[in-house]
Amino acid sequence: MKNTPLPDKILNHELFINQLWENSCNGIALIDKRGKIIAVNNTFCELVKLERSKLLQLPFTTIYHQDKRNYILQNFLMDLENNTLKTNYEYSQTLWNNEPICFEIKNLILSVPDKDKIVMSLFRDVTMQKKNESNLEKSEQHFRMLFNNASDLVFVNPISKENTFGFFSEISYAACQKLRYSKEELLNLSLYDIIPARHEEQIDLLIKNLQNDKRVLFKIEFMTKDRRKILVEISSHLFELNGEKTVISIARDITQHEHTEKRLRNSSEQLRSLASRLQTIREEERSMIAREIHDELGQLLTVLKIKTALLGKKLPVIGDDYLLKINNLISLIDQATGSVQKIAAKLRPGILDEIGLIAAIEWQAQEFQRNTGIRCNYTLPEESLLLDKPRATAIFRILQEALTNVARHAFAKQVSIYLKKENENLILEVTDNGTGIRKSQIDNPKSLGLLGIRERVLAFGGKVSINGVEGEGTNLRIDIPLENNKN
Repeated sequence: MKNTPLPDKILNHELFINQLWENSCNGIALIDKRGKIIAVNNTFCELVKLERSKLLQLPFTTIYHQDKRNYILQNFLMDLENNTLKTNYEYSQTLWNNEPICFEIKNLILSVPDKDKIVMSLFRDVTMQKKNESNLEKSEQHFRMLFNNASDLVFVNPISKENTFGFFSEISYAACQKLRYSKEELLNLSLYDIIPARHEEQIDLLIKNLQNDKRVLFKIEFMTKDRRKILVEISSHLFELNGEKTVISIARDITQHEHTEKRLRNSSEQLRSLASRLQTIREEERSMIAREIHDELGQLLTVLKIKTALLGKKLPVIGDDYLLKINNLISLIDQATGSVQKIAAKLRPGILDEIGLIAAIEWQAQEFQRNTGIRCNYTLPEESLLLDKPRATAIFRILQEALTNVARHAFAKQVSIYLKKENENLILEVTDNGTGIRKSQIDNPKSLGLLGIRERVLAFGGKVSINGVEGEGTNLRIDIPLENNKN
């Protein structure tokens, strides 16, 4: 081991030496060949929490726990004799007061004229530093465990000065499995290597958004090593790592989810088409039954009335009692005829097909007011609406259902009907001043009337809004696109 002699000029400057000694940020101890302390500075005393008087001429191992002192001293003397004394190392030990500590120790063997070997030991307390390093290491291990065991695809990319993604700097095990690459292969690739070329503009836009928002969520396709496409939803975060802009991304394979959603959408569309078709069939059946009742049964009742009246005239004088009975019979026939007309109108109001939706709504409002005693106001377009039959029927049936709900549940004294064309939509609003529908009633799956309204509207790609205020009333609003229909 190389000895380091002190220059004579410095040895002669005691003031300089003393200031250097006492003001050092390191604890310094001079130790003789027997392991005893011959000098220490203030910093050393503060480190070991002992006064100078309790250290001088005592083995340097006095600073350690008594159970370890002999062992440490013997090793020191052996290393010193064999010239194998460590010059720079970290040493974790327990102090004399049972306090754990970690020293960074530097040993220098000084050559002093006419003196034995002297060891100058510099002590620095690195306990907190080692603790932080240990915590950091545990944190990194924990992060790596989470990183590699995450079910989602996790990858890290630096961003170059040209604002492009660099090679993957880290990638999770799940990503390797999903993309069918080894980790070594992926670390030599970038995001551009695993996406179809048509998505490169999307990636450039992504980087711009990251610069502004620090976090983005987007969907994109990945290409596996065997050229399969998988759809992923990615959450990317921008941060700085060692002064370099870096992006950590968490990607979730939503290929199956998207397929399921697509099937669900298709299924819903098919169900709506079926429901719409069933509504059409039901309306056609209603129209047919209404015609049959009106034409066949109505005609039979008319014939029956005529024949009954003629029979009464042809019979000889039969007395007032029989004449009264014949007149009563004619009256019953008139009532039956009226019932037939009402039933036919409920099944399919002829006015809807003959004159149109606006006239049908006027008729329905008047019928509602006459039958329920609830005042019914309406505001309708002055000009006729040229609607296709399915839309006109749907709006009329929705109005009927809304008025039925008012009569049954609202306890209202007044209801208003509002119909207008706005842009390319037809809007119907029905508002009452009743008790007000509750949210639980709106969301109740057993509210078949409301479900029917929603289905009729959704069949045309429209919207339904139902709002109730307790004690003030309920508002139903529907918006149905007119599509290819002209006002």
